[in-house]
Amino acid sequence: MRKLFYFIVFLMIYHPSFSQWTKTWGEEKSFIENKGQFEALYAIPDKSPILFAYDGDKEDFFFTKNKLIFRFITVEKKDKEENEFEEMQKYAKKGITAAEWHKHEIEEMRGKVKKEFVTAEWLNANPNVEVIADKKTSYYHNYSFKKNNQWEEINFIPSYEKITYKNLYPNIDVVYEFHPKGGIKYSVYIHPGGDISKIKLRYSHPIKIKSNGNIIIKSKLGQITEYAPISFYSDNQQKIASSFVDDKNTIGFAFNEPINKNKTIVIDPWVVSTTFNSSTAAWEVETDQTGNVYVIGGETPMKLQKYNSSGALQWTYTTSWDTSSVWLGTLATDNTGNSYITSGVSPEIKKINTTGSQVWTHTGLNSSCEYWSITFNCDKTKLIVGGTYVPNMLSTDYSSSIYDIDINNGNVLGHVEFETTSVGGVQIPPVTPIEVRSISASKNAKYIYLTHNSVGAINQNISLCPNDQPVFHIDNGHHLGYKCENYLPATQNGGGLKAIISNDNFIYTHAGDKIYKRSLFNGSLIAQANIPGGGATSTLGALVVENSGLAVDNCGNVYAGSKNKVIKFDPDLNILGQYNVSMTVYDVAVNNNGEVVAVGAQYDNQATNRNGKIESINVSACPQYYPICCDANICPVGPFCPTDAPVNLIGGTPGGTWSGNGITNASTGTFDPSVAGEGTHTIYYTLSCGTDSVEITVLACTPITVCNNGTSLQASGGSGTIQWQTQTQTTSTPANAAE
Repeated sequence: MRKLFYFIVFLMIYHPSFSQWTKTWGEEKSFIENKGQFEALYAIPDKSPILFAYDGDKEDFFFTKNKLIFRFITVEKKDKEENEFEEMQKYAKKGITAAEWHKHEIEEMRGKVKKEFVTAEWLNANPNVEVIADKKTSYYHNYSFKKNNQWEEINFIPSYEKITYKNLYPNIDVVYEFHPKGGIKYSVYIHPGGDISKIKLRYSHPIKIKSNGNIIIKSKLGQITEYAPISFYSDNQQKIASSFVDDKNTIGFAFNEPINKNKTIVIDPWVVSTTFNSSTAAWEVETDQTGNVYVIGGETPMKLQKYNSSGALQWTYTTSWDTSSVWLGTLATDNTGNSYITSGVSPEIKKINTTGSQVWTHTGLNSSCEYWSITFNCDKTKLIVGGTYVPNMLSTDYSSSIYDIDINNGNVLGHVEFETTSVGGVQIPPVTPIEVRSISASKNAKYIYLTHNSVGAINQNISLCPNDQPVFHIDNGHHLGYKCENYLPATQNGGGLKAIISNDNFIYTHAGDKIYKRSLFNGSLIAQANIPGGGATSTLGALVVENSGLAVDNCGNVYAGSKNKVIKFDPDLNILGQYNVSMTVYDVAVNNNGEVVAVGAQYDNQATNRNGKIESINVSACPQYYPICCDANICPVGPFCPTDAPVNLIGGTPGGTWSGNGITNASTGTFDPSVAGEGTHTIYYTLSCGTDSVEITVLACTPITVCNNGTSLQASGGSGTIQWQTQTQTTSTPANAAE
């Protein structure tokens, strides 16, 4: 009986899989019509007009009237010392400053993108060939890029599953399609009257026919394999013996048996490269109020994709960011489906509307600042970015910072700074900056944030109250390494985490293998629990997490990503369910249909093929959570002297009522220090949705009197602590002055 009870409990908390739909990042392959975007983005050396292209991550195909151009991409980082601490000490002994060390780290981790183009040209082909696109996809493509230093957008570009070159040679057609096992295949249709000897495909790189009949085309960055052709009559599929013919890097075809020249014959090779089936990771996921799913993924370049609630791709927006020039940033999507995406370094933010079109783009406060995490306020009318503030390129002061972004155009309305790290001078080991790596909205118009070593909260009125201080800012108890994860591109030494969230009662933070429950009011630790299947390692005494992702529903349940599961906790961190997934989870989002959507990859950032995944899981989630949004926050003022003039206090939302000692006008919030008198006074601001308060100090401000008792000076009066300073006064007499 006891064994049966244990088994029932196990079934209640363990769920093998309830996946509703699953996608591999980049699995939807198609031929995209060219409207000028490819020449603008990819600097293709061959200037033949491009008609269509397959736009992959590490491999692209460009189709002209008589050529197929392969573009291979690899991102290589410089070799990194195995022992980070020893490397830091080595550079410190050379006298390198911490600022120089920080720049060294950036250069070491930033990728160097290598590109190579391989061309396959149909020789002596019909210059007036008709290129026909078939099987239009249900999704489309949008691009934005800079041309002549001006942003241009090309939207609603169609794509197709098949393109046909009609009469490429007399009575010979060539059809391109994607092979179901990966790669691309071209089928040569030889109609009656067609001459097989006319077909010549010349490669720009050396080719070699193997003993199995396959052809290998080697390049520096990849290898192309043309599998031995399969030939047959198109009407009855009867096979015909055939093979490749190789002549000075030019491929031809030959039939190895007599044929019926009155029938159409199909020659069907299959072309695949070493990188075609590779998939990069999916980094972050968001949902809107109608159940659509938004995902950022990829790195050369990063892309934003929208899926409907059934997992069908709707559109792809291709950014201008890749890891050759920037470190990738983050994503936030509002209720109606407008998305905001960032680059991390060389900070930039873009608004992409529900159709995948760029609405605006804006650079950061300056080129030295960094954008790592993004969120809306509680009612999604304001946009906030967490990251790093650096005053200018020559500064050695790096501060964790939160930026108030104008949701209408991306301008920085204001920012606040917390921990400032000076990376100047020689320090052993060199220090690294403290940055805001995760941020989220909280109820009553506040933001909660996670830095490398702290957790905190601040009122949302950053531009309204530029001198506002955090509601709390305390040690997070699980200090993160500067590169605090092992899954963002290995070429970047930092990035955002989806590691902090709140509901109406608590804050939760994610540390890879543990989840922490904290007070919503002061951040104090209440409870913690292990994340089954979660992972984190310690490097130089700081954590490097191997998985992430936090979300809550409106019942207070918490969802956390691990290396092979999504875990459902109740508000007190009791496990309600474990749901298997086929990847390491980087982010999770609650949808409106009882599901949670998880994204990530099957392999970490050291793998060539990450195999990124997007999976929806039926976890019987409650509806999406929206924080209570009552902005009765008050901008801090003071301290004052009793003789100071009255001031009007500022509340987050106008129209409330002010009360408290020293308030002389309840409507305008006028505070009079002379009426309040010396002391600390609690002032209240009340709206129909709630009340907030602030403490204002009025000092005595009496004159300071200094007495000399013959051996020492004694001071009295004034307010607060009296500090002494010494000053030496000297006089000089000109050399020619009279004695």
